[in-house]
Amino acid sequence: MKEINLSEVLNVELIDTATHHFKTKQELFEHAASLFKQAGFISDSNGFIESLYEREAEGTTYMGNGLVIPHGKSVSVSKAGVCICRFHPMKYEGEEEELAHYAVVLAVPEKTDPNQYIKLLSSIACSLLQQEIVELVTKEKDASRIWQSLSEVIATVKQ
Repeated sequence: MKEINLSEVLNVELIDTATHHFKTKQELFEHAASLFKQAGFISDSNGFIESLYEREAEGTTYMGNGLVIPHGKSVSVSKAGVCICRFHPMKYEGEEEELAHYAVVLAVPEKTDPNQYIKLLSSIACSLLQQEIVELVTKEKDASRIWQSLSEVIATVKQ
């Protein structure tokens, strides 16, 4: 089983500070896949997107407060990574009040130990409970500031 090094999942190239006009979940997934592919985290965008939809079929990844955390395990993922992107509010799932406006997308290699996968997901979710991190992720224009702050928080969460 493959282990995840939490200090290596964040990459400044995977933090997109633009605000996009996605109309659908598919557009969001395609954008995240292109960022992962450009940064060398995945080899096959379609395979990765398929893993996101497989996970979504188990239950929504809409977390409330405008946040979605789509994630998937796939053979097309060469190393675990976290992608962050923002977009104008869009209906992500279910009811109209469930408008999402930012996503933290996780790509995880298929052979990753399930406990490592949960640890990564938990670390990211816990970091997003801190209001100052949410403010950075949703408003900061400098990707390196977001990267630095999230790296510090994840370092403390994983201990």
